[in-house]
Amino acid sequence: MKRHQLTVACLLALILVAGEARGQPELISNGSFDANLDGWEANPPTVGTLEWAATQGQPPGSLKMVGAEQQWATPTGCFHFEAGTVFFTVDAFAETDIQFVDCLINLYLYVDAADCTGEYGSIPIIGGISILPQVETPNQWEHLVLEVPIPDDPSETGVLSFRPVMVKFNDYGADDACIFDNASLRIVPRGVTEVPALSPVGFAVLGLLLALAALAVLRRGSP
Repeated sequence: MKRHQLTVACLLALILVAGEARGQPELISNGSFDANLDGWEANPPTVGTLEWAATQGQPPGSLKMVGAEQQWATPTGCFHFEAGTVFFTVDAFAETDIQFVDCLINLYLYVDAADCTGEYGSIPIIGGISILPQVETPNQWEHLVLEVPIPDDPSETGVLSFRPVMVKFNDYGADDACIFDNASLRIVPRGVTEVPALSPVGFAVLGLLLALAALAVLRRGSP
């Protein structure tokens, strides 16, 4: 009996460890780029162009920045601060022959109108490129995570808002590129503890547990 209890406990632990905390609503409507770049824009609009890479990504379909210019991409829409923690995560790929390109993510701060009609600026919440989440090894996919604690809204003249940005920076090669995929933005309100969501492995283990439980019930009920 103790052996069975230990097995069940281990399986439950595996479910929780294999899961990833995704309990809050997703704020980016098209972070997978599976079919297009709808819902994204260059920031500022006059700097560079954004390309949809149909054959690149995880899975294929991604946002790509190519060229010698420094470029930014941000989702359209309005993201108001809420006391808690902002999680901005992106898969990124630095496509380069020589490591002259930085592919990174950040959050930019601005004071907006309550109806999202205000102009946004370019004040980085986190300053200093060296401390920002960025691709460390070129020509391979890396998962970037930016976690920022947010205090109560300190603004008085408007609504304190932010923009998540994906950036191609310090590029001296015209053929170098930054490729981004699976962008996710969530706000965990203060005082809320997320429940880990089940990963595919978690679902498989949960199915196994349910099957074992059903088998145990059938065995108990058999003569």
